[in-house]
Amino acid sequence: MEETTERSVPIWEDKYELRFYNTRTGALVGFWDDFEEKEAVLCLFPAKLEGKTILALGTGDLVGEDTSTRGRVILLDLYYQTGVATTGEVQRFLKTKPYSQKEKGMMRDEGKEALASSRL
Repeated sequence: MEETTERSVPIWEDKYELRFYNTRTGALVGFWDDFEEKEAVLCLFPAKLEGKTILALGTGDLVGEDTSTRGRVILLDLYYQTGVATTGEVQRFLKTKPYSQKEKGMMRDEGKEALASSRL
């Protein structure tokens, strides 16, 4: 196998996305793809904050057990917005408003307080 250099073109990229489907029809209603390379969702939890239902995501890099890992806590505020599709018909589009905080290692008490005090 050939060794990679500065001029090498990557064949693929480990980049993931989170997809949202309609549970009744199975149709794709939205997605969120603002993940870093090799960052994957490790846990997902619907939570209530200030009367809003949000999705809390815990992410981590999939690089192996011999490498230190990084991760984020991401809060996704999901809402629908009405707009006009390319076909000319009026549709509802699923939109996301992310709130995130990068973490290294275990989340300490000050990290939990900062996350709890973030505005939504």
